[in-house]
Amino acid sequence: LPWLPKVLEPQAFKRYLTDFLLLQQNSPSCLIKDIVLNIVNYRPEIRCTYRYDIKRLSGTTQTLYGKTFSDQRGAEIQRRIACLYLRSLRNPDSFVMARPLGYDATLHTVWSEGLQGKPLLDSINEQNADKLMMRLARHLVDLHSVNITGLDSLSEDEQLSEIQKKSVKLQNAFPSLSEKIKRLLINLNDQKPIVPLNPMRLIHGDFHIQQLLLLDDNRMSLFDFDELAMANPLVDLANFSADLFTLNFGIDFTERLINQLFAAYQALSDDDISVDYFEWQLRLQLLTRAYRAYIQQKPHLEQLINQFLIAAEFIYVNKHRLI
Repeated sequence: LPWLPKVLEPQAFKRYLTDFLLLQQNSPSCLIKDIVLNIVNYRPEIRCTYRYDIKRLSGTTQTLYGKTFSDQRGAEIQRRIACLYLRSLRNPDSFVMARPLGYDATLHTVWSEGLQGKPLLDSINEQNADKLMMRLARHLVDLHSVNITGLDSLSEDEQLSEIQKKSVKLQNAFPSLSEKIKRLLINLNDQKPIVPLNPMRLIHGDFHIQQLLLLDDNRMSLFDFDELAMANPLVDLANFSADLFTLNFGIDFTERLINQLFAAYQALSDDDISVDYFEWQLRLQLLTRAYRAYIQQKPHLEQLINQFLIAAEFIYVNKHRLI
């Protein structure tokens, strides 16, 4: 990403803000007192996401996000964001979208304005869980109904092929867990749906609680649209549910959230929502979390991976307990 210094060096960004971003939005120029830069996520040679908190001499502040890619995929991501943003302005059931500020092809960078809110992860508790899961389900059903052209599709066969490759690496790294992983793979193969259960719909593809911001009106904002695809919508529910097992909510509250979200989504959706298929997806996503923990070399790694495997087995052995 050789162009990163042009947006990460403070003085260079001040010039860029005035010469490009403000002109893109027909905004008046401004006198900047300070810019605070935070790197949100950096994957060398792939992409970098960064946040600017801009303090103006007038006393006002503005938050901007930039996401720079190693190639020109940002142009397509900008198209998706613009489509979802326009829909969110018209539909109260939509996720609130940050205002897109444009795509700079010379810097391979997508720009958007920040939103004011509180992370859903920090907001949810025993008292508000029912209401928030109902709201989340309503937004998710709406997202899955959006028509965006030109997206790749994701089938169960492709998911299985990918998790089998990852599982081989896990088995080689942790021989003591190999049999447990093998049993899960056999189960996933045996229980895979023979025919598609639902029509392909838009999915977020990386849907988890850290992607969500709770706004003052209790609507939620969703971020990160790199992985949009066409697939069974329960992929997103399973992804979200599996990620809850990585947090410190405790097993009872985790299961409660999963039950509430699934029940609310099932009630709101026009599709025939299958409990069996959801559990199949959830087991697959938990095995994916085990592999991700290995790649990230999390603390107490073998114990953590075993916990994910136990959770996946538990869903299968105690059929429908979660639902």
